[in-house]
Amino acid sequence: MVVSGDAVVSKDGRIYGKPRSMEEAAQFLRELSGSEFQFVTALAVMHSRTRKMLSTVEVSDISFRPLAEHEIQAYIRKYSVLHYAGAFESDAVLFFADRIAGSYNFVPAPPVSRLIVYLRAHGVNV
Repeated sequence: MVVSGDAVVSKDGRIYGKPRSMEEAAQFLRELSGSEFQFVTALAVMHSRTRKMLSTVEVSDISFRPLAEHEIQAYIRKYSVLHYAGAFESDAVLFFADRIAGSYNFVPAPPVSRLIVYLRAHGVNV
């Protein structure tokens, strides 16, 4: 099996990948503060012998409440924000989100629940 996946955040046509520095992570969160954006995860699973591939793209619409600067600074000090698209992971959604719509497979990339379905479709006992 070959498994690949990734995630990005999209807001008003801008794509937010993983921040390159703590300063950029803080800037990402300032820009997402008080706004709605999309969290997009993609997954592809290919059986190496049959070359059969299953893939998906899942979108979550997330609205963050306005964030105070001290919240942003505390968050980026506590979490490994450089590893996550948009500089946030699932705890941030719990802390900062006013609303979530669409797929609940946000943050883990690839989306774990879909990965299990695809592996089973390829005959893997999961």
